[in-house]
Amino acid sequence: MKTSETFSLSRFGEYFILDLRNCFAKVGLTTLVCGLVPLILLVMVAATNFAVGDPSVWIIENSVKDMVTAVTSIFYFLLIPISCYGLLTDKSAGSTSMMLPVSHTEKYASMVINSMIILPLTFAALYFATDAALWALFPARYEDAATVMTMLSSFFMPWMVSAVGLTGALLFKRGKGAKTFAVSAVSFILLVAMLGSIDIPSLYNKVNMHTVNVIWVAFQTVCAVLCLTYVYFRTKKIQY
Repeated sequence: MKTSETFSLSRFGEYFILDLRNCFAKVGLTTLVCGLVPLILLVMVAATNFAVGDPSVWIIENSVKDMVTAVTSIFYFLLIPISCYGLLTDKSAGSTSMMLPVSHTEKYASMVINSMIILPLTFAALYFATDAALWALFPARYEDAATVMTMLSSFFMPWMVSAVGLTGALLFKRGKGAKTFAVSAVSFILLVAMLGSIDIPSLYNKVNMHTVNVIWVAFQTVCAVLCLTYVYFRTKKIQY
């Protein structure tokens, strides 16, 4: 019997839990490792200083922490959706999920919630809990605990990065992670080149930085919506 394409809350709840469990089975270890990156960084810096430096004088500065946080976050938000849902385009691995008696809208909603909300929040909570604990335990070696993903939040929005990851998961058939990253990097370079033709100092004199930031966030949000729109129709048309 063909599954109704209407949205059933009870049916969605059951599928959502199943989908979430499958996601954690695939990326649970990755989430844990990425969440413990502050601890890994502390151990590496401490070991390096004890081996080749002065073990009594060293500290992990916020500039280093911000860079590591940004890189880790972008890596996680971009690649996790691919790890969870990249197999949907594979006939042998993806057919099981696509044939479950759940409407396309319910599957799509579960995919978006898990890859763009649940998993990123789990990672962020673990990351900053680790960061805060290290600051409390080693205040002389570890600068202020981070309260936000400073570089990432002020430049790349998490929802935009995750939406791009979902798009890459369904757009490419092989080498999904590498191709998604490459296309994203090239797109960013082209965007920077386009912005390079704008008289930035003159622009700053006409509008304040708050307005510029709002425009940048709005632009990224539009990009995310376009990516999610593609994902919706792409998953609807997948056939084996």
